[in-house]
Amino acid sequence: MFIYPMTPFILDPIKNYAAEVDCSLDERGNRPTSTCHTAYYQLRDGVFLHSVFHISDDVRRKQKARISDIKTLWIQVGNRIKKESNH
Repeated sequence: MFIYPMTPFILDPIKNYAAEVDCSLDERGNRPTSTCHTAYYQLRDGVFLHSVFHISDDVRRKQKARISDIKTLWIQVGNRIKKESNH
């Protein structure tokens, strides 16, 4: 993966950042063959939650994951974090 600017992905219940990046499904990772969605959230100082999902195989032109499903997953994580921090 190369360096890409990250933008806000979800704002509520937590604020995290994401980018769509070139990545490789090939184990050697010699060249980008797919697109990945990567996101992160800073839980506390020095502790981050990070995700990387292959959203498309650009060689075979196949969708691997949907952004809406990734967003739903992060919202569930955010709800859990918010619930735990309220205790």
